[in-house]
Amino acid sequence: MKYQSPESDLPPDDVLAALAVGDPNAGVALIALALTYPDPDATLACIAVALSSPALPLRAQGLTALAHTVRLHRRVDAETLRLLRALPRGSSADDDLWTFVAWRRLPWWLWRYQLPRHLWWSIRNRMPYRRTSA
Repeated sequence: MKYQSPESDLPPDDVLAALAVGDPNAGVALIALALTYPDPDATLACIAVALSSPALPLRAQGLTALAHTVRLHRRVDAETLRLLRALPRGSSADDDLWTFVAWRRLPWWLWRYQLPRHLWWSIRNRMPYRRTSA
């Protein structure tokens, strides 16, 4: 069996059109685009449309697509970060940004949220194990 790399069946223009008309499967198409389309700039443009949507399920699918895009391409654009800042913290996209994008490229508001959590884990994991005597 020969390996074939996945290719997107939908070009970004079709996904943008589906997002514009409110197609109920537009979020699924967006996630498929994030997983299979080789150009991260076109994918991030579609994700920005989904993140600015008033529909909560579409915004959630946009966050999932952003997490996949960041994980695969290790980059994000300024418009997507601006839209992400308006959303609640603690999503998988926040964690994937912190993990897969160089920290020097991340904005201060993400540092403010992520750094204390990671410092706590770092300190906690370096503490010596203490046995309690019974």
